[in-house]
Amino acid sequence: MIIPHPNSVTFDGLPIIDVASLLIDQHATRELIEWSDGGPHPVFADIVERRTTITLIRTPSRAEPALPAISAAGELTLVFSDAGTNTDAARKRLTATCVVREIASTPTGPAGIRQSISLIALSSDGASDPIVIQAA
Repeated sequence: MIIPHPNSVTFDGLPIIDVASLLIDQHATRELIEWSDGGPHPVFADIVERRTTITLIRTPSRAEPALPAISAAGELTLVFSDAGTNTDAARKRLTATCVVREIASTPTGPAGIRQSISLIALSSDGASDPIVIQAA
């Protein structure tokens, strides 16, 4: 899932400014695959464990609050407009309990920097989806 230009982003109550986009990815971390004696291709597959990561892509600025530290845990809250509209009726709120995994910066040209903040989303009980999206 890609959310371009969110209206506001906070992590554990700390505002994160100048976020250009948010990316949500799911990765298989443990797979169960079975083959039969009939040939070389699997006949069954299941993803028994997965990891959900959230990446914030932003342009850092000098006059900004401090960013969360690596391994910091907290609630990520994001307000965005659905379907690219700016009406209040289309606004959604995404929340997820997360741990900061990585903060990386990449030069983008003369004096330009792109920063990515990678988070691991945590489920409250191991079974429920760690990402909650509702009307704002």
